[in-house]
Amino acid sequence: SQDMADYVANFLNGARRIHQLDIQYTGVRNEVVNNPGWIKTLRTTLDARGLAQVKIVAGDEWGGGWLQVDGIDVLDQVGKPRQ
Repeated sequence: SQDMADYVANFLNGARRIHQLDIQYTGVRNEVVNNPGWIKTLRTTLDARGLAQVKIVAGDEWGGGWLQVDGIDVLDQVGKPRQ
């Protein structure tokens, strides 16, 4: 939901403002089927909140496989070569 994307962005901005932490990566829920729409919402929200440098780690779905989201190459986001 947009509320969850807002929560993540608020957390990252709060960590930077209050604790001077420069968090470079955030993720989606662990070992569940990912929702590409929500990942796009998170990316848009992070960009709008001044967090464009934060990369999204996604795709560790239980059962294997890496998720490809239209317009977002998840493997590229974590620094691995595209296949």
